[in-house]
Amino acid sequence: MLSFNMTTLHYYLKEALLNIIENRRQNFAFLVFLSLSFIGVIITDSLIYSVSLKAEEELKVHSDKVIFVKFYRPKAVGYIMEKFITVSKVLSFSKNAFLYVSDTPFSGELFSVNGIDKLGLNMGYAGDLNDKYNGNVAVVNESSPFVSKKQIFINGVPFKIIGVRLNSKTDFLDSLGLKASQSDEHIFIPLETMFKMKLDNRVNAVQIFLDNIVTKRDINNVKRVLYDNDIRKFDIVTSLNAKETVDRVLERFSLLTNSVYVILTLSASVTCFILSKRSFYSRRVELSLKIIHGTEKKEITVLIIIESLIMLSVCLFISIIHAGVIMHIIKYFLDVKISIRTTMITISLAYVLLVFISANIIFGRLFFSINPVNAIKGKIE
Repeated sequence: MLSFNMTTLHYYLKEALLNIIENRRQNFAFLVFLSLSFIGVIITDSLIYSVSLKAEEELKVHSDKVIFVKFYRPKAVGYIMEKFITVSKVLSFSKNAFLYVSDTPFSGELFSVNGIDKLGLNMGYAGDLNDKYNGNVAVVNESSPFVSKKQIFINGVPFKIIGVRLNSKTDFLDSLGLKASQSDEHIFIPLETMFKMKLDNRVNAVQIFLDNIVTKRDINNVKRVLYDNDIRKFDIVTSLNAKETVDRVLERFSLLTNSVYVILTLSASVTCFILSKRSFYSRRVELSLKIIHGTEKKEITVLIIIESLIMLSVCLFISIIHAGVIMHIIKYFLDVKISIRTTMITISLAYVLLVFISANIIFGRLFFSINPVNAIKGKIE
């Protein structure tokens, strides 16, 4: 049994480093191939992980306790409250219309204006409305052309702008067609004011607030109420819809990227296996002479394993540096946040390390079973 004290460890490290330097040409090829594989593994896994984090972050835009129902035919507020009393007592109503909007009373362009009550507006507005949200007042979206104005005219009627509604960054959800409700609205006014302007107290959307996180059962209850009252043309939007769609997309995306991930890990393992075999062949004279001069086979095996650990550590260091630079470039040009999932990367690297050590042990035993003289002559096949 070998005694691994500090002196022995220092000896092995020194010998391993000298051997690595002596075989630097062969080791350079090993470093290049394995580092490229590690870089691919790190970047691929980080991109998968970053996309999933982005999706989870954007899903928070859709409140997980709200069901948004849009009617194709407007309905009276009292009628909706009566029908949905069994689902929830907390409802928010809104009425959408295209009205002429301008910063002067003499001209205007058609804009989507949303008449919505205070409860519904507070869902996407970070400011404090207090009692200001009454009468001829408006809250504009930050992407609205009137965001810098203090007053606008809607159908010739002056409206004071009392706040700005910030947009939520949902690039990933938008690309899937999962925009949050009211995300396209530019201007919000009190619901009662919209009723007066349109001379119609019917609404075309309702938000149903639940005490629990929305489930399929809740959605089915809402659908049953709608169908029982002969309301068949409607759209329902919930966080559950968005989450299911995102999960399906990520599942398919992960299937593709994980295939690449596995291929890169396997290629790194195969590279270790092949280079380990070549290492024993190219170093046959050196290793055979050590055996002839009485060096123990266990000592040679331990030395080779330490060399492998040093080489893998160098490869890992190089890979992390280069992968970090590449991801920083991607982050700079694409303006995306990239996160590294250390667990999966560690598992992949541990697998490669296990393959490399196993390959060295296997080829070491095969090499030691050969007569050293024959090995020097090249007869090791």
